[in-house]
Amino acid sequence: MSILGHLCLLLAALVYLIPWLGLQLGQARGNDAGAGLLWASVWFGLPMGALLTGAWMVVVTRGGMDWLAHERGLQYLAILLAGLGFTVVVTMASALRLEPSSQIPWAMRPLVPWAAWVLPAALILAAALALNGLSHAAAQASVRGIWLTTTALSALVALGLVMEMAQSQQVQRQQQLQRQSAEQDRRDRQTHDEVARMRLPDHLSQLLNHSNVYENPAVRALALQKLAEHPDLTAAVARELTRGRAYEAIIYLQGNDPPHPEQLDPAIAIGIERIAAELALDIERTHTLYAEQGETEVLRILDVLKRYPRGHSDYRPAMRRLRAALDDPRQNQVPLKARALLDRWLAAHRG
Repeated sequence: MSILGHLCLLLAALVYLIPWLGLQLGQARGNDAGAGLLWASVWFGLPMGALLTGAWMVVVTRGGMDWLAHERGLQYLAILLAGLGFTVVVTMASALRLEPSSQIPWAMRPLVPWAAWVLPAALILAAALALNGLSHAAAQASVRGIWLTTTALSALVALGLVMEMAQSQQVQRQQQLQRQSAEQDRRDRQTHDEVARMRLPDHLSQLLNHSNVYENPAVRALALQKLAEHPDLTAAVARELTRGRAYEAIIYLQGNDPPHPEQLDPAIAIGIERIAAELALDIERTHTLYAEQGETEVLRILDVLKRYPRGHSDYRPAMRRLRAALDDPRQNQVPLKARALLDRWLAAHRG
């Protein structure tokens, strides 16, 4: 094992003295200098770090790290993690030396570029002392001091990089939320302008749609204001349910009342049947069903029925037709959530 350790150390020293120092002393030029330096740093830094880690593993086998922990397995783990951290630090210190300070992670800024020079040389020296089994107290103290300092520095850098990454992700999330909010505001303003240009009776169905309980409050308020100007809104909603855009009328009734809502019970039943026919056609045309298909329509209808329990109309036939519209004759059945909603409603209204 001693021969293997010295061989790893010799190869690591050769990598450090010839290509690595040459890379640090070289003057990179051209538009691709930064990219070239990055790949060269990785190309030479990884084998140098691996060879040094191998040399320190041999130190462990010879009992040179018994001062660190009693368990040999913990010693190997510490050497492996320290070697990984060292490799990351020296590779980044080399790769980032041409970058402006603003482009360097703040955890690495104090180490660029000197860590690429000093840390490999220090660890090579410490490994040489440890492998040769020097019993002098000063040599042992030097080995421990160099290894602990390098490991602690690598750990601090790793912690700093993780913190910076988390901070960067948080900033990106905030920026994304701001962009989404700005885009939503833009769409709301655009929709508000469109609603402001709408006139009755030509745009009745569109205004009913914008009276949606989930619509932007300003847009919804404007749509309701325009709908209130209709001379006979109740009859207009009934016509939409029976002959026009039934779903838009359901959207309106989900959270709003016309002047005479008690007159709408028969029309609501007809509207449900018309929506059922549209859903059946949609399912027939859909190649691959999804679990939420029809759920929005069913939820809105159920909300309307909760708000209109006062009439004499029996909604059960219409709701059974709606449930039948969700049946899929295909072999690969998809458990539609809307089916379960309707099954519960029908079970609760058997009488």
